[in-house]
Amino acid sequence: SKIHSPARSILDYHCTFSILATILAFIHAGTYLSNIRFSTGYVSLLLLVLVTLIGILMKYFKKTYTKHKIFWLYTHILLAIMLIGTILLHIFSYLLLL
Repeated sequence: SKIHSPARSILDYHCTFSILATILAFIHAGTYLSNIRFSTGYVSLLLLVLVTLIGILMKYFKKTYTKHKIFWLYTHILLAIMLIGTILLHIFSYLLLL
């Protein structure tokens, strides 16, 4: 069996929680998915799916993407930062509309 470093364990949890977050986001969006319109919520959902997919690709297809590793890593980070921004906008726009 492989010995896991603390960083590897954190990365494993990071991946698991991102997949869980994506599932929960779809549940949260629920009935609104039938009426798709441009909003911070849908942009957040789209970004979350992209960030999660890129993360999965980087974790499980290391040999495939090695040539462009830095590109995918920076794309993952940039989209994650954008995701945090759109989630905050989504929350604040919801709170201000109440």
